[in-house]
Amino acid sequence: MYTTFFRISILCGLVLVVEAASNPVVPADSVVNNASFALGTNPLAPGTIAAIFGTALDDGTNNAFSSFGTNGELLTTLGGASVTFNGISAPMFSAFPGQLNVQIPDGLGTATSAMVVVTVGGQSSAPQTVPLGSFSPGLFSTNQKGTGQGAIQIANTSTYAAASGSISGSASRAVKPGEFITIYCTGLGAVSNPPAPGTAASNNPLSHTLTTPKVTIGGEAATVSFAGLSPGYVGLYQVNAQIPADASGGNAVAVQLSIGGVESNTVTIAVNGPAGPSGSTIAGGEQHTCAVTSAGAVFCWGSNANGELGNGTTTKSLTPVPVTGLSSGVVAVSAGSAFSCALTHAGTVMCWGVNTTGNLGNGTTTDSDIPVQVKDVAGTGTLGGVVAISAGQYHVCAVTKTGAVLCWGDNAFGELGPEPSGFRTGLPNQVTGIPADIVAISAGSYFTCALTSTSAAWCWGSSGDGQLGAGPNLPNENPVAVLDLAGTAPLSGVAQISAGFNDTCALTNAGATLCWGANQSGEVGNGTNTQVDIPVQVLNLAGTSPLSGVTAVVSGENHACGLTTAGGVLCWGDPFNGELGNNYAHSSEIPVQVSGLTSGVTEIAAGFHFNCAVLSSGGVMCWGFNINGQLGNGNTNDALVPVAVVGVGGSGLLKLF
Repeated sequence: MYTTFFRISILCGLVLVVEAASNPVVPADSVVNNASFALGTNPLAPGTIAAIFGTALDDGTNNAFSSFGTNGELLTTLGGASVTFNGISAPMFSAFPGQLNVQIPDGLGTATSAMVVVTVGGQSSAPQTVPLGSFSPGLFSTNQKGTGQGAIQIANTSTYAAASGSISGSASRAVKPGEFITIYCTGLGAVSNPPAPGTAASNNPLSHTLTTPKVTIGGEAATVSFAGLSPGYVGLYQVNAQIPADASGGNAVAVQLSIGGVESNTVTIAVNGPAGPSGSTIAGGEQHTCAVTSAGAVFCWGSNANGELGNGTTTKSLTPVPVTGLSSGVVAVSAGSAFSCALTHAGTVMCWGVNTTGNLGNGTTTDSDIPVQVKDVAGTGTLGGVVAISAGQYHVCAVTKTGAVLCWGDNAFGELGPEPSGFRTGLPNQVTGIPADIVAISAGSYFTCALTSTSAAWCWGSSGDGQLGAGPNLPNENPVAVLDLAGTAPLSGVAQISAGFNDTCALTNAGATLCWGANQSGEVGNGTNTQVDIPVQVLNLAGTSPLSGVTAVVSGENHACGLTTAGGVLCWGDPFNGELGNNYAHSSEIPVQVSGLTSGVTEIAAGFHFNCAVLSSGGVMCWGFNINGQLGNGNTNDALVPVAVVGVGGSGLLKLF
């Protein structure tokens, strides 16, 4: 544990230069929480793991890490350095010339400040005043800066609650609503059964915090099942919390903790929820695109012959326009052929555009150029309790809090589930024959796939091209489990799934990228263009071994794209409208690098022969087919490389956050 949180963190940003013999120097406000790195003017609680920055802070003979003395306590001298708070020796984790990591002594009583002195080789620094308080919560992060991906694991595992494959050398996957996570932190104050100074916490009895912290995940209050010292470690606290059913999804869901009225820094985790893989902040339809801003507003651009832009007209727009009535409160958007749907924070669904198959879910087959409310199964009220949505060619499916799947619209090939052939409905219909614990959904052209809470994959609907991943000659409407690579057992450990036109791709918790289906343009990515009925591994850019380091995958019209751990984008398959983004109009049966997008991308979406990417700056880039302005750059020219989406009103650039 110390290797993960401390040995790495103390090396960040340091220049390890041996100083000439001189008094150690500790500047004002240079004693900070070792997890959050909040400014030294913030009070620190006794027992907190702290970092002290300065110069000449050790004797230069070695770079010492933590160790225990014969009494089972952390040493109070490392690298020739010792630290006192009001004259009380501080247990030390490590010593470097520019940084010391220590535990603030527990014996400071009710003091509101402490004088900190560093002594090296008999020479002491000038005392510096450090404010003290009862609580100084800080959450550890994987970048050792107190920001970004949290050092947060799925409870009772060593798997990080992060995008699959995003943490080098460690297992990671998006956590699901209802699962528990372990948040590693420091500074939560007094505990029951306190260990002796500098000694590791016991697991029997446990040391509980005397005050229960509050945790929010995606802005929603989370249930805390345990808060206290992490057994076997010094000064390290852990908080076990349950992911709320209503928490927003995505790869950067905010986690914050407060205790005694003091708030921690904010870190992030990956949650498979409303804005996660089966319902995103950007979506491509047949010839239009929609996106959600950080304020929950929806903008669309491109074709509008059926009102799919949702702005009360049927006039296309080459740049984004606001969707009527959706200026806030939306967490995810999904686009079908010529219609769109949005999931609200309240768990309701709004749809707009073409409605010939009842795909707007309001009980009619009348098109609407503004959003209409999806009704419940009985058609007498509003559909609620939805946590994920996905629009296919002419149908839509949603996942509820209880793990049920509801679908509506076209059912020509059984994409709504095992109903009579040709059945269609303008109202949600519960899919039967699937497990009762679905957490994610992806609607393809005439088929649908879903993930269970146990990371299994199920598909139903059109099966003639192998897109269900369960072997050849399957009945259309009956749900089936996707098979493993040998075709002998159900596929396990699935982290994400994306259904396209007649192909499907998935990511596993182990970091593998798999695809299956028609493969007529090499969109399965295995170096061939031969149909495959069970999953195969996508190859790397050289075509020599399986692709790795992918955190998200999307399937489009005979092509697919992946988002890498570095924030880059790779695509493979059909290139004829530029959808591979590599400035080359030839198909590729293995992934190619999208031009200019080697880093800085946080989310990707695939439409009909085009793709879009959200940048870490909040901007959007699109490439490929552009006959009706679906690339959003103000013209109708296809783009062989990514182009920037223009802002609302045709000025500036679009910014989602």
